[in-house]
Amino acid sequence: MTIFTAEQNFLLRQAINVWSDLKDAKLLSLPWGEETITDIFIKQLRKNYPGQIDVIPFNKHEEGRNGADWIWSFMNVGKTASITMLVQAKLLDRNEVKYGKLGHIIGNKKTGVRQIDRLIDTADTYSIPALYAFYNYVSNKKRIPNNCNSVNMTDSPYSAGFGISIASAKHVLAAFNNFSFDVQCLHSFPLHCLLCNGWNVYGQGNGDSPTTILRSLRRRISQEKTEDEIQSGGQRAEQLGFMKEMHPLVVRARSNEEQLAAGVDPGEFNLPDVAGIITFTDGEKQVDASTVG
Repeated sequence: MTIFTAEQNFLLRQAINVWSDLKDAKLLSLPWGEETITDIFIKQLRKNYPGQIDVIPFNKHEEGRNGADWIWSFMNVGKTASITMLVQAKLLDRNEVKYGKLGHIIGNKKTGVRQIDRLIDTADTYSIPALYAFYNYVSNKKRIPNNCNSVNMTDSPYSAGFGISIASAKHVLAAFNNFSFDVQCLHSFPLHCLLCNGWNVYGQGNGDSPTTILRSLRRRISQEKTEDEIQSGGQRAEQLGFMKEMHPLVVRARSNEEQLAAGVDPGEFNLPDVAGIITFTDGEKQVDASTVG
């Protein structure tokens, strides 16, 4: 029987909620954009995340300068390990065809910078992976890739778990001539699969999300497919944002939280121009995946 950590179950439920909200918004012709979805996600994090959540917002007007929405940093129970990533949200259009804003240009269309290039450059500067969080709803569930290592994504309600899918920005860039769902989903995976344990070699629910996510990113981003490759780690852990301590970005943001909230430029503290930082600290409770609804 598949066992989910409480954190993994929470992420799955949020993705299912995004799927449902987008379905309703389409049926009711309601405006429902990336910022609305992100704001609801952060609200749910603050209210219901099974571990500890800290949200440090930066000066919001800076977001357009590098295109990144949020830095996510996952920490284990003892806060002795962390894994950090730069995440940008993109919404599938209402026709269920493509991510229309994926090719956004920052500044003038002739002389500006592609948002994806700024995202990747910023992540590389701080040695963390650049990821997309795609917000999805498609009426034909056969279009959803069945690529979860914990549950069958063709089964209800897990298919709706593709309401938030994750993709490496570098994989997205490699297929940048096509913004369609059917192409971009080929290198995307459900949000909760950040915490999937693959072959179930190691026990789940051990309060060590950073190690689990590192294994997941090595398998999903670095394309290390075998257990030996994942154990040896062809791509260094630090290149995937993993550290045996709190990430310096998080340390600096926490130390200057009041100034950031007051609108001081994040660059004054050697922080990137993003919407803010979210830290996810593990709880320890397990849940049975069959209880997800």
